[in-house]
Amino acid sequence: MHTVTSPLLSFFLAMMLYPESQILAHQELDSIVGADRSPVFSDRLDLPYITALVREILRWHPPSPLGLTSHCVIEDDQYLGYSIPKRSAVISNIWAMSRDQSIYDSPELFNPGRFLSDGKLNKLYHDSDYLFGFGRR
Repeated sequence: MHTVTSPLLSFFLAMMLYPESQILAHQELDSIVGADRSPVFSDRLDLPYITALVREILRWHPPSPLGLTSHCVIEDDQYLGYSIPKRSAVISNIWAMSRDQSIYDSPELFNPGRFLSDGKLNKLYHDSDYLFGFGRR
């Protein structure tokens, strides 16, 4: 339940703090969907700003900042000079990953535009899959 309510609360907070994002999302929604119907999943490709807005909400305040569960290393590994023995528990720090300044310019700011280039979803959009955790589902 936390993974549903947390992004919804973050959405309301972002819309209050950054009303310009709400205006842009509303304009895109009106131009594609109109006022006569609700959006459907097939509209998603035509709503890049809305998609970027959702990604930014999840990046800005990840619903599970340390992941949902720890993971177990299945074989000895090396990472940045550190030795990680087989069967070690590894906890992901999604909060820190979503604040990486080498990837996200001004990471503390809410900016859906960081996921767009020329009005289309950019490479950064696809590189943010860590927000949904790691491993098999």
